Amino acid sequence: MSRLACGSLTVLLGAVAVGIYWNYDGFDPESLRGATVVITGFSSGIGEQMAYQYARLGAKILITARREERLKEVVAKAKSLGAQEAHYVAGDMGKAEDCEKTIQTAKEKFGKIPWPNVTYYCSAKFALDGFFSSLRVELMKAQQDVSVTLAILGLIKTQNVIDHVKNEEVVKTAAPVDEAAMAIVRGGATRAREVYYPFYTWPTTILRALLPQVLDNIVINIS
Repeated sequence: MSRLACGSLTVLLGAVAVGIYWNYDGFDPESLRGATVVITGFSSGIGEQMAYQYARLGAKILITARREERLKEVVAKAKSLGAQEAHYVAGDMGKAEDCEKTIQTAKEKFGKIPWPNVTYYCSAKFALDGFFSSLRVELMKAQQDVSVTLAILGLIKTQNVIDHVKNEEVVKTAAPVDEAAMAIVRGGATRAREVYYPFYTWPTTILRALLPQVLDNIVINIS
């Protein structure tokens, strides 16, 4: 076998190995037995089938949608398939009062609702990114002399960080808040597309794009 053929075979086998590694999810059906699952806005289609799949795995489910009669049918079938518990809330998740009703029902039926730590904060930041990145394109297309600068910030020593980050060693590494403010001011004044502060946020952004699982583990350890 020629060197070229050997090299090609090695690359192919390596690609196959990487593909198998990235696609192996290690799913254990038993991990969902007794798990609490809330499915919002679904009484048909994919959402309905998800409810049945969770039911077969022995989960506790709460489903929401606007059609109460349909919800009753889905709950009844979910129970027959093996759901430990199955409940529904009829309502529109676009209405604040119906969202609150869903939360209260989950608390009453399941006893507790785990409170996310960084989820609400990060989701708000992603929303800002999506909105202002789209706005930038709209402004450019309309040839408007308006710039949009996004600030990608690391851990900044704000009062909120001091009060809520439990790891004191992590808090000590937080960047000064006045320097963060100045970095944003400079970026806006120079019409920079993005501002990265402290310096490590730029390679972190690259790392997230290339190796998201590695960054996930870093966040888990410091949050």
